[in-house]
Formats: sequence, structure tokens, C-alpha cells
Amino acid sequence: RKVIRFMTRVLSALAQKIVTWLKMARIGLTVRIVVALVLTYEDFVTDVLVTVEYKETGRENFFRLSIYIIAFAIFMHCLVSFINNTKKGIKVRVLRFLSSLFMLTPMIDGYNVWTGKEDDTNEQFKPAEMLVISRVIEVIFESLPESTVQTYIILSSTPDKISNI
Repeated sequence: RKVIRFMTRVLSALAQKIVTWLKMARIGLTVRIVVALVLTYEDFVTDVLVTVEYKETGRENFFRLSIYIIAFAIFMHCLVSFINNTKKGIKVRVLRFLSSLFMLTPMIDGYNVWTGKEDDTNEQFKPAEMLVISRVIEVIFESLPESTVQTYIILSSTPDKISNI
């Protein structure tokens, strides 16, 4: 009986600690997802603003290049969405394609990870994998090319030609 009481006390204390640890892990996950989403959409918005600035300042070549970069990144999101949902019905595939087209994929992937969405056997990738793939697409096909273009413009411009953006 003493052993049972001792084990009951130990397990109760451990359970209280685990609940605290789980709450902290949940808060950490939430913060990581929110920060990633804020950075993703902030980067996208600034790229659009800079693209508009190229158009307004007569830098047509850079304007077109920026449009192509953004369009290609969106295309890659759509392609991954198509690949991920090939086993699903046409309605689901169209909805997921449209969400990718309107740049909602990172938000949806983040929500699926945050809520702990179960793995779907009709999807090629798990929710956490989709979130990582979404971030990799952003970095490789949108952020790095846009940063390269913007850096080139800054380095090749005279001080009076650089705008506030």
C-alpha cells in the first residue's frame, strides 16, 4: 500500500508538471507560427509595394522581373497544392488551388499545424511538412530573388535615384 500511495503522489506531481510543460509547448508553437506568418505576409506586401514603386519610377524591366518572380512563387504554391491534393475530389482541389493562388496557403498550413490536424491519407504531405514546404517556396522562389533584384538596384543607383521605399 505504501508503494501505491508513493506512486500515486509521484504520478500526480508528474502529471501537474506535464500539463505545465504542454501549455508552454503550445504557447511556443503559437508564437513560432504567428511570427512565421507575419514575416511571410510582410515580405509579400513589401515586395508588392516595391514592384509598384518600380512601375511609378519608370523601371519597367525591374517591374516586369518583380511581377515574374511573384507570379512564379504563387505558381509554385499552386503546383505543390495540386500535388498534395491529387487524391482528393475536384471540389477540394479547386478550393486548395484557389487558396494557393490568393496566397492563403501559409495561413492555412499554419492553422492546420496549430490545431494538430490529423494526417490525411489522401494528402501527399503531413500538415507540418506542408508548412515547411510553403516556407521553403517563399524563401527560394520569392524572397531570395526579390532581395537580389532590390540589392542590385540599390547598388547600381545614385543617391538621388533611391526612393524612400
